[in-house]
Amino acid sequence: MVMSDGKKPRRITRRRSATMNIVKRIRQKLSEARHGKPDRVIRNQGAISEGDYEMIRLGIDEVRPRTFIELGTGEGYSTEMISQYLETHHPECEFWTVEIDRALAEAAQARQKDRPKFHAVW
Repeated sequence: MVMSDGKKPRRITRRRSATMNIVKRIRQKLSEARHGKPDRVIRNQGAISEGDYEMIRLGIDEVRPRTFIELGTGEGYSTEMISQYLETHHPECEFWTVEIDRALAEAAQARQKDRPKFHAVW
């Protein structure tokens, strides 16, 4: 098959298709938020809302990564939620969190000591 411009059409790969699905779902969630369905912040931590967590889970399930990298551990609330989700649903995935504050990274590592695929670095 040849397009009108003489080029062959690009095949949509599985990963590209998954990315397009994630983008579609994110747009839907943003649209819902704009139309009076604001996300509640989980446990009033301020770092991650229920909608954020749901989008992260959707993305993880679509892509099924072998490695997940979080930038900015902070107090580690979202770190713990995502790490627990990965351990339960994608046990082959390595979780890395990068924090500029050594004490926060060490605290996160200590809280996740029973998860061998969890790594906190500073």
